[in-house]
Amino acid sequence: MAMMLEAAIGLKASWLLSLQNEYDMLMAGRNAPFMEKLKKIRQIAAALSLVVFLFVSCTSRQTASVLNDVETYIQERPDSALATIRSIDTTTLTTRKLRAHYALLHAMALDKNWIDTTDVEVVMPAVSYYSKRRPLS
Repeated sequence: MAMMLEAAIGLKASWLLSLQNEYDMLMAGRNAPFMEKLKKIRQIAAALSLVVFLFVSCTSRQTASVLNDVETYIQERPDSALATIRSIDTTTLTTRKLRAHYALLHAMALDKNWIDTTDVEVVMPAVSYYSKRRPLS
């Protein structure tokens, strides 16, 4: 509709659409039941966003804790370390740091278990992440 008006009277469609949107919001503001429903929808959306954020945050901390634990025994028990690493749900690796830590430990566990791989993608997240960081020493 806006495109037809643009062609007919020479006004920009974006301007007409913004004007229509402004009018719709003005009319909606006068409709109390609609505004109450909109308020409830916004509250529900905010609550769901908070729940998702907390879930992802807790899951990431739990994964970081598992990786830190694996790091303590990877030298002595590489088979157990590899099994633990393989059991991690990679969707919980939500940060570059977590993906790098996972990749480094995965590559180490493969090496310690004498498992050769030609897939450099196993270690690339670690190489990419740690090459941009200064060494601790």
